[in-house]
Amino acid sequence: MGRRKSIIDSTDLEAVNRAIAPPEENTVGFEPGDIQIVQPDRMETKAREAKFMNEYIEIEIESGTEANDPMYVELGHNGINQFVKRGCVQRVRRKFLYSALMAKRVNMNCVFGKDGSGNEFNRLTPQVSTSYRARLVTDPNTQRGGSKWVQSVMAESAGARV
Repeated sequence: MGRRKSIIDSTDLEAVNRAIAPPEENTVGFEPGDIQIVQPDRMETKAREAKFMNEYIEIEIESGTEANDPMYVELGHNGINQFVKRGCVQRVRRKFLYSALMAKRVNMNCVFGKDGSGNEFNRLTPQVSTSYRARLVTDPNTQRGGSKWVQSVMAESAGARV
């Protein structure tokens, strides 16, 4: 008796839908009314500020006082990094001087002990200091820049409102 080859017909199989359904629209709750329109006069102010912060100036970052201080300081602003060599006058954009002036180092002083009634305490006292001593050497923008701008940034860094 010979073997017969079985033939599979498409009607013998059950139909299976393997297509992936598209995700639901508006799953994050976005509403078109949530869009805030920026006023043109505000855009002009932001453009002037960006132009000012991208001007080239000359700065110097003083040599470090610690034994393991790096020779190059990495300054970053909005995801753009710039390395500045300590002790040398360098031409950089103003935004990197802003980053250097705003950089902070926080050291925590920790005191453990017992008070007079025998209760243990753990006192943490932060000490905040600037990370780098930066100096503005030259600034071609005499109207908005210069020492007045550096002083306002330093006041802002210290928490004072100008």
